[in-house]
Amino acid sequence: MSCKIDNYFEDDLYRLVDKLETENGFTGRIVLNPKHWIYSSHFPDNPITPGVCLLQISKELVVRYKNTPLTISNIKNIKFLSVLIPQEDKIIDFKFVLKDATKDSVSAVVTIEDDETCYTKISFVLSFS
Repeated sequence: MSCKIDNYFEDDLYRLVDKLETENGFTGRIVLNPKHWIYSSHFPDNPITPGVCLLQISKELVVRYKNTPLTISNIKNIKFLSVLIPQEDKIIDFKFVLKDATKDSVSAVVTIEDDETCYTKISFVLSFS
């Protein structure tokens, strides 16, 4: 069963190809769609994935994992380490460490990377809707 609530980009900007359980969370493996309209604006001759899209994808992956609606309530830290250029069939790993902050929220730290590059690190809190 999956929760499609607030999943604006799934199956459009990206496709989830695998989900792996880990000791402290999970890894969502995705492939970006380089033909998505957002890349025609960001940027036509040199497309890069906008940081806000990486944040939204991170949220959507936690929503899917928890199978419940969530809202980003606090962004503690975001570090953009390298630009993420969309490529056909290139697998990007969103590696999550989750910790229940309270009964109303979950804390997540996500590292976005592939086999060669770490693109982004995000620490944020999601509240149950």
